[in-house]
Amino acid sequence: MYLYTYTLIHVVESVASASHLQDSTDEETVKDREFLDEYVKQLQQQGYHAEAKLGFGKTADSIGEIVNKSGAELIVMGAHGHKGLKDLLYGATINQVRHLVKIPVLVIPAIKDN
Repeated sequence: MYLYTYTLIHVVESVASASHLQDSTDEETVKDREFLDEYVKQLQQQGYHAEAKLGFGKTADSIGEIVNKSGAELIVMGAHGHKGLKDLLYGATINQVRHLVKIPVLVIPAIKDN
């Protein structure tokens, strides 16, 4: 029995996935699933219990739905490191997710290039 399950989530943002959702078989959706499955496989080879979930539709809504159904105890999200106006345009997902779930959200800052 595993102590924790790591659920890797990626939201597909292709045009086809927006209209077909889970039934989408466009190239981007297929590639995204392959990449996510590869990361899960690497974690499993290291002895971790991991699974992959693809989300479709609006990013924050999809993440919130997957997390709320999963029974997760913590979300770890990476920040893009935008500042100012770009943060308003691109940084809204973390804030939206934070309001959709009832568990802690740990935000990992972007690595700064020197």
